[in-house]
Amino acid sequence: RPIENSRKILFTRGISQMAVSVKALEWLRSTVASVSSQNVLSHLVAHRGFHHSSDETDRPIENSREAYEWAWAAGFHHAECDIAVTKDRELILCHDANFKRLALDPSAARATAPIGDLTVGQLAGLPLKSGSTAPRLVDVLRLCRAIGGPARMVVEIKPENPEAVQVLADMHTADPNLFDTVSVVMSFDLEMAQQSASLMTERFAGVSLDARPAVLYLRATEDYYGPLLSLSALDTAIVDKYLSGTDGAKPAPLDGLYIQFEQGMLTSGDPVAENLKTLCQRCVVGVWGVPEEQDTVGVAQQLVDLGVSFVNTDMPSSFV
Repeated sequence: RPIENSRKILFTRGISQMAVSVKALEWLRSTVASVSSQNVLSHLVAHRGFHHSSDETDRPIENSREAYEWAWAAGFHHAECDIAVTKDRELILCHDANFKRLALDPSAARATAPIGDLTVGQLAGLPLKSGSTAPRLVDVLRLCRAIGGPARMVVEIKPENPEAVQVLADMHTADPNLFDTVSVVMSFDLEMAQQSASLMTERFAGVSLDARPAVLYLRATEDYYGPLLSLSALDTAIVDKYLSGTDGAKPAPLDGLYIQFEQGMLTSGDPVAENLKTLCQRCVVGVWGVPEEQDTVGVAQQLVDLGVSFVNTDMPSSFV
């Protein structure tokens, strides 16, 4: 009976959402087309794919195959995903520790169970709000390769998944060319970022940075994972340690930092803006966490003009 009810809900919801989804897709295509002639497009990153940040289903659900297919097909060069490791050592796309927030039935046992306690097969039987199910990273990267062109994935390894780097290494062993579709591997966990850097050094020896994934250390200005990093009082000594690989339990040089947005980035002459410009001259820099009201093409362009390589966006309706 629960399965039958879920199917009815999905069918009814699917019919009512078709017109809304077509409208959202048309908006995405026209919006991307309107900025396609600007250099900012190659720096924009569709955060968790093209989705609704408040989990509304008028767009594809976050970290779903559709969210990435829509973004790349519309012309995005980069899209970002979160990965977690399943019980059978597969990399699945998910931001949270479980699927309670996104499941069609949040009370289902599989929705509340930690992802690491479930197999890919079990997750395939868990419908999400949009009717889709959580995809494997390998399948989304194959989709990216099929779409071709500039389409690339930015992969975030969640700190709760220390074994993810080894699973990534195994994926590279199985299909080395699949990593041609990855532009960035990053994590809030320094050790995991450094393990990823060691992997890239080993697997891409002699390959220039523009021909392999960049490995970046995610940092925040507020209490999150690890030490804070604010550009208002940039500690160049610690940044040097990150970049040179002399800090952390398993040191390895990193390619740069993916840092949280700060208001001072937008004010000419502000120490934050000046430090950002200096940092961008030294390493690869990405920016995440731009507030919705400032998540616009104009703000993204300002950041790119300062030297930022990657700018996350949730593509609100006010983007352009």
